Amino acid sequence: MACSAAFVNTEIGEQKAITLSDNSIIKLNTNSRIKIDYNNARRGIHLLQGEAYFQVAHNPSLPFEVYTGTGVVRAVGTAFGVYLNHQQVEVLVGEGVVEIDEIPLAASPPPAKNTTALAGDPLAPKKPELTRIPAGTKATFERHTPLQLALDENVEVEKKLSWRNGSLMFKREELQSLVDEVSRYTSMRII
Repeated sequence: MACSAAFVNTEIGEQKAITLSDNSIIKLNTNSRIKIDYNNARRGIHLLQGEAYFQVAHNPSLPFEVYTGTGVVRAVGTAFGVYLNHQQVEVLVGEGVVEIDEIPLAASPPPAKNTTALAGDPLAPKKPELTRIPAGTKATFERHTPLQLALDENVEVEKKLSWRNGSLMFKREELQSLVDEVSRYTSMRII
């Protein structure tokens, strides 16, 4: 895998497919922006704006990671969508299983010298358990707050990801929700 880091974006109403060096595929939806951070030691994508669908090439020794909001979505070989809006992040798993974890704080202070954390020490930092999300499930978390997942196993994933085929599907949606979604694809104001 060659070293590459690049920004890719789409305009309003535009979609784009990107094939990465390991044959993973990203389908970028309307008005979206990503940073691709790929090299021999890392398969990382930063979703900076909008929505993307990822078909991940299987590589158990090098997980595929999507960083967005306060979370990281990790997969080895699977297919899933991630949508970043103003308030929250939505993850839809189409195939396989993904893990969602909190992005570690880079500014954590180093431990004091001459101290050893013992097993069971209440002051020792605790690693939260990873949350595994199976196919057919939607997970959401707030964009700007510590990671707390809400899971929905009764979601029509294909309907929610229908944008990949150039269509939008709605069923019993609130009118405002429908207008908000359609408005992402046009610069025309819908009233």
